[in-house]
Amino acid sequence: MFPGCALRAARHLPLVISLSLCATHAFADDTIAFKGSIMAQTCQVTTRDQVVTLPTVQVQTLSAAGDTAGQTGFAIQLTGCSHGDGYPKNVAAAFASTWMDGITGNLLTNAEGATGAANVEYQLLNADGTPIWVNDPTTSKGSVIDVNGNATLRYLVQYYVTGPAGKGSTGAKATFTLTYQ
Repeated sequence: MFPGCALRAARHLPLVISLSLCATHAFADDTIAFKGSIMAQTCQVTTRDQVVTLPTVQVQTLSAAGDTAGQTGFAIQLTGCSHGDGYPKNVAAAFASTWMDGITGNLLTNAEGATGAANVEYQLLNADGTPIWVNDPTTSKGSVIDVNGNATLRYLVQYYVTGPAGKGSTGAKATFTLTYQ
């Protein structure tokens, strides 16, 4: 054939064999196991597209960063939740919005075209008063799914200021998805 080719190929043979043994060994040490579950049905939201109106408050009430006022409750009603053995026992709402303050985790209130009300945000709270960080589902607490497959998720919203409030209107929107535990 070609003189010297067999000799050059034979010189590289030990290198090729040792690399192939290393590669085989490198891929044989660890494994990753994946587990999951498929649910037959999720909860149905019966209180869709709500508008929660906070009370009008005096600008003096919100004069320093961190001040809050106008706490207002709202509920998300769920029916038809799968329940029983093998199904999640709890459900919560995970709130999300592109109009979120990355420092406080609150909703920015002038995001929907409202004017005025400088430094005012909406702070979402769990029913026990602990803050919910928008876009972080781990901060939202939920409710137990009852034996009939129903749940009521109770939350609060309040004005929160990052500095002295300016007068004016406020408005914001958030979406939510249901998370199951």
